[in-house]
Amino acid sequence: MISFSDRSSEGVPLSDSSVPSWSPQRLASHYAPHVLIFGLTLIAVLLVSRFGMEVAIIPVAAMAVVAMFVRPEIATLLVIFAIYSNTPALATKFHGVPFIAAAAVPLLLLIPIGFRVVLRREPIFVSRILWLIFAFSLIQVVGALNSVRPELSLRPALLAVLEGFVLYVLISNAVRSPEQLRQVVWVLIAVGATLGALGLYQRVTGTYGNDYGGYAQIDKNAQEQLVLDPTFQPRQAGNIGVENRYAHMMLLLVPLGLLLLQYEKDHWLRLALAVGTTLIAVGIALTYSRGALIAFSCTVVAMLMMRLVRWKHVLGAAVVVALILSAFPAYRERLVRLTGLVGVFSDDVRTTAVASDSAITGRLNEATTAALVFADHPIVGVGPSMFPYHYEQYSANAGFGQHEGQRMAHNLYLGLAAEHGILGLGVMLAIFAVTLHELFRAHRKWLGSDPLRSNLAAGFFLVVLTYMAVGMFTDFSYVRYFWLMMALAAVAGRESQIVEDPVTHADRQAMGSSP
Repeated sequence: MISFSDRSSEGVPLSDSSVPSWSPQRLASHYAPHVLIFGLTLIAVLLVSRFGMEVAIIPVAAMAVVAMFVRPEIATLLVIFAIYSNTPALATKFHGVPFIAAAAVPLLLLIPIGFRVVLRREPIFVSRILWLIFAFSLIQVVGALNSVRPELSLRPALLAVLEGFVLYVLISNAVRSPEQLRQVVWVLIAVGATLGALGLYQRVTGTYGNDYGGYAQIDKNAQEQLVLDPTFQPRQAGNIGVENRYAHMMLLLVPLGLLLLQYEKDHWLRLALAVGTTLIAVGIALTYSRGALIAFSCTVVAMLMMRLVRWKHVLGAAVVVALILSAFPAYRERLVRLTGLVGVFSDDVRTTAVASDSAITGRLNEATTAALVFADHPIVGVGPSMFPYHYEQYSANAGFGQHEGQRMAHNLYLGLAAEHGILGLGVMLAIFAVTLHELFRAHRKWLGSDPLRSNLAAGFFLVVLTYMAVGMFTDFSYVRYFWLMMALAAVAGRESQIVEDPVTHADRQAMGSSP
C-alpha cells in the first residue's frame, strides 16, 4: 500500500495488526492530506487555465486556508510548493497580486508552528547554524549601510534577511519529523516534474508565445529571434525567467529524487519517482545549461565516493544524458563550445577569436572583476546588490573582453567576497561546512537502523554539494531556494527529532511491503 502520512490515526500505531492496512480509517489517515493537496492543485490549474490567475486566486486561496486549518501540516506542504514553484513572485509579476501579499506567504507556516508549539507544547528548534545565519544577515545590513548608495542596497539587504533568516527559522520549525520531510521531498519532486513536463509540452507544441501563467518563460531576446526565425528553438527559463538559474534550481532536486528512489519499496512510488526525476532532467536539458551538467557530474562523483550508487547506475545515467543530448542538438553544440576555454588563454589571436565563446569570456571577465572589487573592499564588501554598479569601473582592468552595462559576478564565492567581504564569505563557508558535517554524521548514524533518515541526510548532503558546485557558475541570487534547502537540510541533519515520529521504520517497511 502507498502511504505518505506522518501520523497514525487516533494514536494507533501503524504497525498494529488490529488495524488492517486496507481499512478505511487507515487509508483516510494516510491519503487525506495528499489527496487534498492534489485536488487543490488540480482545481487551481483548471481555474487558472480557464479564467486566469486574477479570477482563480480567491477560490483557490479560500480552499487552501480551509485545508490548512483542518490539517495544519497541509500549510507546510502548500507553502513549500508555492515557494519552489515561484508562485507568489509570478502572481505579483504577471497577475497584479500585491507584493506584500506574496511576501506574506511564508508566514502561513505560523499555522503548523503554532499548532505544534502552543497547543502541543513542543519546543522551538534552534539549529547549530542559526547564529551563523543571523551573523550573515547582520553583515548584509552593515554592508548596505556602508555602501556608496545605501538607498539602493538596504532594500535588497532587508529582503535577503526576510528570505534568509526568517524563512530558515519558519521552515526548520514547521517540518518536524523524517516522515514529514519525506512528504516535503515528494512535493519538491512534483513541482520539478510539473515544470519539466510543461517545458517539454511547450517545446513539442511550439507554443512559445504562451508562458503558461509564467511557469514556462523564455528570454525576451529569444522571443525576438522567434519572430525572425519561427524554427528557432529557444532556451527555456521556466518559472524563474533566467535560463541558468532555472536549471540550477531544478538540478537541486535530482539527488533528492535519486536517493528517495533507493528508499521507496512500493513499485508505483518508485515508478512515479523515476518518471518525475526524468522530467526534471528533461527540464534541465531544455535550458542548455552547461554549468548544470558540470555540477551534476560533480554530484555523481560524490555519490560514487559515498557509495550511494554503483557503476552500473552511473552508466545508466550516462546513457540517459547521451539520449538527452542526442534529442537536443543545440545543447550538444553549447557543450562543444566549452573548448573555447582553450582559445581564451591562447596567444594566437585568431584562435581566441574563433574558439572562445563570448559567454565564457564574459563570465571570466565578471569573475575577475569581482576579485578586483573584493581587493579594494575586503572587510564587508561593497554591499548587497551593489557589485553591478561597480562593474564598469573595474572591468576594464580585468581582461577577457568587457561587456557593456551592469553585470553580475556569476560566481557565488567571488560575488560574496565582492559584496559582503571576507566576513560574509567566511560566514557562508562556515554555514556550508557545519551543515555538511551534520548531514554526513546523520547519514552514518542512521545508515543501518533507519534507511529513511539516512537517505534523507545523504540526499540533502548532495543538495548542498550540488549548490556549491553550481556556485562556480552563478551568483548569490534567488536566495529563497537556497535557504529553503538549507532549512530542510537542517531537519535532515538533526541528531534527534523535535517530536517523536509516530511512523517508525518498522511501520514504513510494513506499509511498503503491503499489497
